[in-house]
Amino acid sequence: MDRPVVTIQHSNGMLSSLEPVETDLEVGDIVAQGDRLGVVSPDTQHCIVECVHWGVRVPDGWRVGAGYRDLYIDPGLLLGWTKPSILWPIRAAPST
Repeated sequence: MDRPVVTIQHSNGMLSSLEPVETDLEVGDIVAQGDRLGVVSPDTQHCIVECVHWGVRVPDGWRVGAGYRDLYIDPGLLLGWTKPSILWPIRAAPST
């Protein structure tokens, strides 16, 4: 089943996608910092609690042969995080 996605094009050309987010926004609507984008979809069967996935990409930022693809980047870098992202096991606590 597909999840609802909101994608925002930033002034620098980057695209941020948030899912699963239900919204009343239409393609091309302009939003500003602090504007409400939508609500977390109640149909989040892939997580045990409500969650939002944030993806960031640079359109045509990666050359592959003669073509271009979007370049996905770690959103944590935009928050100043310098360590790699880690996906923890669902049924186990992180060990130190």
